[in-house]
Order: sequence, then C-alpha cells, then structure tokens
Amino acid sequence: MCRYLIVVDDIWDITIWEKISCALPDNTFRYRIITTTRNNAVAEQVGIVYELKPLCLHDSRRLFYPRLFGNDDNVICLTGDLIILYQTKKCASVPLAIISIDTLLASKGRNKWEMYKVYRSVTAELENSLDLQDLGMILSLSYHNLPPHLKFCLLHLSVFPGDYDIDKDRLVRLWIAEGFIQCEIPGESLFDLGETYYHELKNRLMIQPVYRRWDNETIEYCLVNDMGLDLICSKSKEEDFVTVYNDVYQTYSSEKRLSFQNSMVDHARHLTSMNMQQVRSLVVFPFAVNLMPALLSFRVLRVLDLQDCHLSHRYILKDLRNLIHMRYLGLRRTHIAQLSKEIGNLQLLQTLDVTGNGGASEQEVEKVEAALRNEIAMHHNHPSLEIHW
Repeated sequence: MCRYLIVVDDIWDITIWEKISCALPDNTFRYRIITTTRNNAVAEQVGIVYELKPLCLHDSRRLFYPRLFGNDDNVICLTGDLIILYQTKKCASVPLAIISIDTLLASKGRNKWEMYKVYRSVTAELENSLDLQDLGMILSLSYHNLPPHLKFCLLHLSVFPGDYDIDKDRLVRLWIAEGFIQCEIPGESLFDLGETYYHELKNRLMIQPVYRRWDNETIEYCLVNDMGLDLICSKSKEEDFVTVYNDVYQTYSSEKRLSFQNSMVDHARHLTSMNMQQVRSLVVFPFAVNLMPALLSFRVLRVLDLQDCHLSHRYILKDLRNLIHMRYLGLRRTHIAQLSKEIGNLQLLQTLDVTGNGGASEQEVEKVEAALRNEIAMHHNHPSLEIHW
C-alpha cells in the first residue's frame, strides 16, 4: 500500500470534514492529512491544531518593500519604516493584509501626500477594531479606493460561484454587454479597454490569474480568493447589484441581474412570484438550468449566458426574437442541436458564443451571421459583432 499526503483546503463546516474522513482508510502510518480553516472550532474537532504565526518584522519588510518602493532606498528611508511599523501593529503581520495595503499605497504612484492620506484613512478605520486579524476591513478599504468603473467590474464577479474558473475573454465581453466599458476616444476598442480594466484588477491583487490548457491553447482564467469573494458578495448585497440563487438560498435583492447557481425547491417558489420584466442580465449555471423562466417573461434582457448548460432536449431558446435589447448570448458547450434562426433578429447583439456545439453547423452559423449583419444595417446600428464557434 502506498503512502500519501492529502491537503484539504479551507474547511468551514465540520460536517464536510466528516464526509471526507469517511472515505479515508484508518491507517495513520500510511498517510498524513493537512487541513486548513479560518474557523477555530472546526480545527479543534478535526485534529491537532497548528496556528500559523504572523510574519516577523524582517519578513514583513521583505514582502512589503519591493512592490511599493523597488530599489529606491531614499523613499524607503523617508516613509518605509513608518508604514511598516503600522503594518505590523495594525495588520498583525498577516501576509494578505500587508499585500492588500501595499497594493493600495502603490496605486498612488509614490505621491507621498496621497500615500499619507491612505495611511491616515486606514489608521482611522482600524483604530477601534477589536479584531486586528479581521482582514475584511482592510480589503474593504482597498475596494473603496477603486475608481467607479473598476468597482462595477469587480462587483460583477459575484454572479459566479466560489472556486469557479472565470474565462478572461468571457468576463470582458460580459462587462461590455453590461455597459461597464465606455470608450472616450473615437475608434478605441471596447475589448482592449476591458482588458485594461481586467489587468488593473489583477495588478491590484483583487483577482488571481490562472492559466489552463484547452484544445492546445493556453487560456487565461481568473479566481477570487475566499476573503476577496466574501467582500465582493457583501458589497454586491449593499449595492443591490445581483440576486443570486445558490445552494443556500437566494441572496441580495436586485431586479436587474440574476445568477442561477443551484436549484432548490424554495428557489422555484420564489421565482414564480418574481417580475422578470426589469431583468437586464441572466447568468445560468448547469445545476440550475431547470430554474430558467420562459424568455417571454423578459422585456429588457441584455445578457443571457447559458454556458455549459445542457439544452439539447429543452425549449429554453424559444421566443429569442423578442429580446431586441440583447447584447450577449452565451451558448458555449450547451449541446444545442441547431442554431435558432430567431437569433438573426437581435439587431443589437455584440457577442454570440456557440463554441463547443457539435450540432451547430458552419452553414447555420453563417446564415445567422448574415441575418444579424443585415438586421444591423437595416436599423443603422453599428455594434461590433463577434461570433465564436
């Protein structure tokens, strides 16, 4: 029998550990298991607890200085020690806290006055904090220092489930369809500008890039760490940004955006009484496709993303022709048998993604594209139409 090491990351509920442990052999000489959690009660029930120690002052400096000051010793002498002493006191030398504030200060472009204002702002916010290791406050400060256009883009990540790999290109095109990307320079590419927003969030460490191989091509995805996702969902709730139907219950109360992530009986009952006429965006994930309302229920829908939902024996796409405000239609890997001709009536459509559907032939795609471009020309609209198949 082989010996092995298993790492189970981020357990929040002891019942989850109990289910996992049932699958493990009772032979402590052959394997070792390491679990991580932010819940002390869970750690104590799982086994021997090892609490990670905060960074020492030397390691805190090594983490903090390079991104903010580079090799500029003069700047370090002027401001570095003052800030690093603050870091170790207020952030308890927790790496995520140090990196978050470091990134926030770095966004001020070494302007000492602007950096000092951030320093004072953070100090004031945390002065009365009873729990110095509560990183939510620090991450919240990073969020509030984002420019408005990046806040909208960041909040949009709340439509995706936790631990979900979000395709960068898909994300940028969704931002465009939502109207978050607005060009100020004539002829500027919306997609290029959206990529700039994406890289700004990445550079601010609000999202984490992940690279995957798919059909011999390297594709960039992004993830949000657990603390970051908690913040995004909290702010999304405050702003009534989206209503999410997940494996717990529906959360938030937006009438403009819906995200169906998981199917529950309570969700179905709630949806029957919900008015869909003001919904502008709907993202549906595979486990919740049965919650999908009839398209006749919608009047101003701009985004419909059904990626990876199995639609081969469903009539979900009936009455597409009525969705005249549609900008984004995501049908990637949905197993559709054929491409609806009604798509040709969507005169404002900017993105049609039918990648990974064996049933949609090249001829069908070309017919739909011709109909779309004809519709666009007839109504004198000039959206940048992209079809992916």
